[in-house]
Amino acid sequence: MNYSELIEKGLAESKPPNLSEIKNLQQRSYSDLNAAKNVLDTDREWAYIIAFYAMLRILKTLVRAEGLISKGIDESKNIIVIAGSILEKDFKSLLNKLDRMRRRTENFIKEYNKPITKYESQQALIDAEDFVNKINSIIKERHSQLLLI
Repeated sequence: MNYSELIEKGLAESKPPNLSEIKNLQQRSYSDLNAAKNVLDTDREWAYIIAFYAMLRILKTLVRAEGLISKGIDESKNIIVIAGSILEKDFKSLLNKLDRMRRRTENFIKEYNKPITKYESQQALIDAEDFVNKINSIIKERHSQLLLI
C-alpha cells in the first residue's frame, strides 16, 4: 500500500515530522529495551510486553519521520501496517513476528491465565534489540537531516 492508500483507508494521516517527538520516541524505545532487561528475571510477562513496546515505538518513530501518524482504534496494528508499506519486503517476516507479539501481548493483558514463558521473554528481548537497532539504522539512513538538528 502506498501512502495515499493508507490515508484513504483511514489508517494514517499526513503530519509534518516533529524532531522533538521523533527523538523522544527513539530514546524511549531504547529505554524500553533496558527496562525489559531489568525485569526479565523478576517478571517475564512484563519483560515480553516491554520488549514489544520497544519495537512498536521504534516503528512509530519511523512512521513519524516519514510524515505520517497512525489513525484509528487499533494504533498498534495500524503502525505495523503503515511500517510494512514503508519498509522493504525483507522486513515482512520481522513485522509478522511483531504482529504475533502484539496479539500475544493483548491476549496476556485480557486473559491473564495464558502465561508467557521465560524462553518467549528471552527470545522477545533478543528479537527486540535486533529489531530496534535495524529500524534505527534505517531511520538514520533515510532521515539523517532530521536527526542532525
